[in-house]
This record gives sequence, structure tokens and C-alpha cells, in this order.
Amino acid sequence: MKQVLNLGFNELDLNRIEARCMTGNSGSERVMLKLGMQFEGIIREQMFVKGSYVNVKMYAILKNEWIQ
Repeated sequence: MKQVLNLGFNELDLNRIEARCMTGNSGSERVMLKLGMQFEGIIREQMFVKGSYVNVKMYAILKNEWIQ
């Protein structure tokens, strides 16, 4: 995942990178937090999974926050 952030910020000159995961996916949340991403909110019933709508957590990091 660090390689993706490096590519986005250094090669593509992006200012912001977002990542999302379903609520309850603690493994994905840990990865995003370890990379320095900040929790920005819950998008209610954003995805339809296995017959029902699920909430999604959104995380983001800005270029000036990224420490390589």
C-alpha cells in the first residue's frame, strides 16, 4: 500500500488519496491508520453486498501529511 501512496503523490502528483472499507472490517482499517490516513466519516448504505446495503467508512490522506 505504501507503494500506491508513493506512486499517487510522487509520480502522479495527486494532492489527496481516499480509501474505503465496510464497517466492521478492522483489518483494512488498521492498514489505513498505519499509513497515516485519517477517518473522515461513514457513508451510510453505500454498497449493496449479499442482499443488503452496508455502511462504508472513508479514510483519506493529503500529500503534505504523507511521510515516506
